[in-house]
Amino acid sequence: MSHCLWVLPDRRALVANRDNDRVQVFDEEGEWLGKCGPLDIWTTTDGSRIYVTEQAPRVICFDAYDRVQRRARTFGVYPHDV
Repeated sequence: MSHCLWVLPDRRALVANRDNDRVQVFDEEGEWLGKCGPLDIWTTTDGSRIYVTEQAPRVICFDAYDRVQRRARTFGVYPHDV
């Protein structure tokens, strides 16, 4: 089940797939490009940073090339929405 969708400035679509604990990445033609972490997504306006929440509970920051830049644990409440 998809949980949320975010389109980056370069037209890649990020789809949070909660049941499979991942974010799927698609190009503008709908071709699957890969995957990264789960639950919810937020990006900077220029798409240079992508923030993804996990059920761990943790927030992961990726750069525009899907490389992990930072990770942070959350306390008390799962980071369901960014």
